[in-house]
Amino acid sequence: MKEEDFQSILQRAKADIEKINNIDEFKVLKNRLIGDQSDLAKINREIGKLEASEKAKVGQLVSKTRSQLQEILENKLNEINNLREEQLLSAEAVDVSEVTASKNRLNSSSGSRHPINSITYLISDIFARIGYEVAEGPEVESTWFNFDSLN
Repeated sequence: MKEEDFQSILQRAKADIEKINNIDEFKVLKNRLIGDQSDLAKINREIGKLEASEKAKVGQLVSKTRSQLQEILENKLNEINNLREEQLLSAEAVDVSEVTASKNRLNSSSGSRHPINSITYLISDIFARIGYEVAEGPEVESTWFNFDSLN
C-alpha cells in the first residue's frame, strides 16, 4: 500500500460525503467508510501479513486516514444537524403580528368581562337608577385620610 492509495480513498470519501443531505444517508456512508467492511478495515486486517518495516508505515497511514475521515464526517454531521434545525424552525415559525379571526366570529371581540366586574357594574346601575351617584376613588386609603385628619 502506498500513500497515494490512501489519498485516493480520502478523495473518493470526500466526494461521497459532499453528496449526502440527510442523516440516513450519513449513517450508511459512515458505515461504508470507517465501518467493519470498509476499505480501511480491510487494509488494517492485512497489516499482519506485511513485512515488519511496512507494518508501521501502513499502520500510520491507516490511522491518519481514519482520523481525517472521522473529522470530515463529524463536520458533515454538524452541517446536516444545523440544516435540519433551520428547516424545523422555519416550518414552525409563527407570525405573531398576523391577525387571526375565525369565520364565525369576525365582528366579535375576544374574551369577556370578569364576573366580579359584571356584578359591580350591575349594582352601580341599580343604585344610579334609584338616585344615588356613583363616585370612584382610590380603592385603598392612607391612615391620614381615615384617622388622623378626622381627629
